[in-house]
Amino acid sequence: MPFWRGWGLTPEDRLHVTLINNHHIDTTAAGRSDHGPEIQNRVADANEVTTEYLGSFDLVFSNSFLEHLDSRAAQQRLARKICASGRPFFIQVPNKNSPVDPHFPSPFAPFFALYPRRVQAALLSKFRLGSGGKSATVEAAMERMRFYNPIGLNDMKAMFPDANYAIERPLGVPMSVLAWRANWRDAPVQRAPREAATAA
Repeated sequence: MPFWRGWGLTPEDRLHVTLINNHHIDTTAAGRSDHGPEIQNRVADANEVTTEYLGSFDLVFSNSFLEHLDSRAAQQRLARKICASGRPFFIQVPNKNSPVDPHFPSPFAPFFALYPRRVQAALLSKFRLGSGGKSATVEAAMERMRFYNPIGLNDMKAMFPDANYAIERPLGVPMSVLAWRANWRDAPVQRAPREAATAA
């Protein structure tokens, strides 16, 4: 929600954003009501949205979300729904092949996303590598990482085969992977205001 509030949307923009959030799991923006009429917050599980629901919007947008689904299979299922919706989409994820992982940004653990899961858990039980602090046990670290399933360029190509792709490289570091489909001509013309669905 802060991401969209930062855009400063106004009624004159004629853009409506529907946020799909599951706040009983992710409480970081729960209860926020200062986003204005241009942004609607829908409490729902992104795993359960349908292809038809996604197809009711003009654009499907996801920013640093897909990697937080609890398995590669869940990521693939949602990607299939997004592709099958026929709508334009823009998907961004942190790049698992980057030396800097924004979830665990530490110079002591470069390329953290590429380590075996047990090695990641062992490190998180001994050191504070991210904003969540040090985990009490290896088992606690393993549970913490259930919703941490990094994605790289090849993963994105497999999940979104008809997309365009790019890698964001701030200061030359390959930080993010982008996949987008801009088939505006193929999408049915809809009356303004236009709508975007976003998983956050």
